[in-house]
Amino acid sequence: MNKKKILIFRNDRLGDLIVTTPLLKALKSNHINADITLVASNSNLNLALNYKHLIDECIILENKSNIISKLKIYRFIISKKYDHIIVLRQNTLNLFFSILFSKSVFAVLSIDDNKNTNLFNSSIYYYLTLLIKKREIIDWRNKINDITHVSKHYLNLISDILIPNKDIETNEAYTALITPFAVQKNKLKLEKIITNSNFIHFHLDQKWFRTNSTKKQMFDLIKKLSLKINKKQYRLILTDDNNDNTIKDMFINNYFKKSINKNIYTCDEGNIYLINTSLEDLTSTISLSEINVTFHSGYIVHTSNSLNKKLIDFHEKTDNIVYRKWMSWQKNSKQYLYIDLNDVIKKILNEI
Repeated sequence: MNKKKILIFRNDRLGDLIVTTPLLKALKSNHINADITLVASNSNLNLALNYKHLIDECIILENKSNIISKLKIYRFIISKKYDHIIVLRQNTLNLFFSILFSKSVFAVLSIDDNKNTNLFNSSIYYYLTLLIKKREIIDWRNKINDITHVSKHYLNLISDILIPNKDIETNEAYTALITPFAVQKNKLKLEKIITNSNFIHFHLDQKWFRTNSTKKQMFDLIKKLSLKINKKQYRLILTDDNNDNTIKDMFINNYFKKSINKNIYTCDEGNIYLINTSLEDLTSTISLSEINVTFHSGYIVHTSNSLNKKLIDFHEKTDNIVYRKWMSWQKNSKQYLYIDLNDVIKKILNEI
């Protein structure tokens, strides 16, 4: 019997791939011998590579790529002749080419209040969904009050190709499936450093600089925050997104001067800086910290919630309103609109 070939478009963000985990588990458990291909982006590729037990092939398709590059990838996808195509990233080209070359297409249709949405593309996408085998409408205008809200929509979308009455545990499947041994190994490594103290984990990524804060201001924020939480018997653990060597050098040369190894630095007060943070390190850090602080980094938000860890999540006022509905998942999650850096410190101190 020929193997089923299934393609999933998930070429968007890291957090989106995390909430797709139950769908991937369901497909693999229902179609053990199927070849499952994931279309990912550079933003979620590192996580996708840890899903080798769930997917057989990974293809990179960047939304910002030029049309020639995209067409080459679509041509490659077409040559594979997939039995089922699942479009989770709401993109007109993804859906258009899927319809052209497969009779079994499943797609989500998201509805929200985002005023920046391209109405022309949205209208085309809407009418294309009328031509496919099944669509699943996700109305983001309603308050999200269930940790598995989106995952359940995804499972409903593909119910026609799942074994009837086979239970899928969405809560268990929700947690990001980084290789368990890798997480445990890294957790044991970090536990030797994160000992006998309450740690506050601050994830510094490029979203913080969307507030027009300078690198020097972020450096001063971390030092000031460290001083204040140290007085309350807490210590800081700082992680980054690997993108900015300038700010790394600023921290290593002026604050975290003691090197434990090439990726771990500390200071006299016992605060820690993990540079070039891997997903395994991030997962372990989140699980070991008392509070996790982020500027809506998808991986930090979803993993903190799935591990039921206390989370402080900052947003810009201009952020899509959809983001601002996620935080009702857990009682331990707090969401704040960003005002200024001093207010960031105030909000963190209020939680300890």
